[in-house]
Amino acid sequence: ILRTYQLSPADDPAGIPTNDFEDHEWVYHMTEMTSEEVTATETKPLTRTVTLSSETDDMEKILRKLDGEIHAETDDGYAGTLRLDHKSVRVEASGYDTRSAPVSVTRLYPDLADADLSLIPKTIEDGGKTLTLDDVKWENVGKTGENGAFTGYNATATYLGTSSTRYATGYTVTADYTGEVTRSDVEMITWRVEFAPIREAEPVEIPPQPTVTPENDSPEDFPEAEPTNVSETSDDTKEPENTDNSTDFEAYATPIPTETSPAAVRVTPSEVLTPTAPPISERTQTTPDFSRLIRSLLSCGLLLLLAGALYLVQKRKRLKGDIDQT
Repeated sequence: ILRTYQLSPADDPAGIPTNDFEDHEWVYHMTEMTSEEVTATETKPLTRTVTLSSETDDMEKILRKLDGEIHAETDDGYAGTLRLDHKSVRVEASGYDTRSAPVSVTRLYPDLADADLSLIPKTIEDGGKTLTLDDVKWENVGKTGENGAFTGYNATATYLGTSSTRYATGYTVTADYTGEVTRSDVEMITWRVEFAPIREAEPVEIPPQPTVTPENDSPEDFPEAEPTNVSETSDDTKEPENTDNSTDFEAYATPIPTETSPAAVRVTPSEVLTPTAPPISERTQTTPDFSRLIRSLLSCGLLLLLAGALYLVQKRKRLKGDIDQT
């Protein structure tokens, strides 16, 4: 015999009956008890953002550092695999610093009338930076005046300055991983308890029923149709003995008259004999009682009369209403 029980996870399986029991005259004993969880799965979308550091902003190098898939879990029990969304990869500088470097610029000033420093600018602007004159080299171009002095010079001026460069000290990479995560919950636990017969059930002994003995000698203690053997009667009711040893059933079945006083006929329980059943022709015939059927028929007839009278009254009212309208 296999019995199946379905319990919620909060129910205690200790309440499952496992005791021996009887069925069809056999005693059954538990041989095995197993359980099986019935689960339900829920799914929902999930996006996780991953952040990491990089020394370069080269996208090709960054993609090599990112995993193609990651495993994700939520606080409410969902879990699953998420895949990288390449379009979501973003690179930002995480910090900046400044570094300085010397800058040197050379300028040529040709065909000057004299080798005079006042003819050379002391500062210049180059690429948004201000440079200061550091050195000047003069060159005679071979022109001479009336007195034989040189009148033509080329000046090569060198200007020095400092260049400051702002650069990123590192980069922060963010990327999104998307997908679906699932959660499995135990809805119920199915328990199966198997019983096998071990022995036949012990028969139930029915105790013997006590014999009922009448407490008095009243004629009412015996059925009316029960024959009796009257061994002692009064002088007025004494019957002649049966001399031919034949069975006179009518003598046994004759009821005791109600007019006879209990003192007139004395019958003791020890003198009651077991009679032979009377013939069918002599048994008491029961007349059927038709009184309830007659009453039911009369009630139905009365209801039909009332219904007919109600119908005639309504029909008369309708005819009267039609005449009044005419």
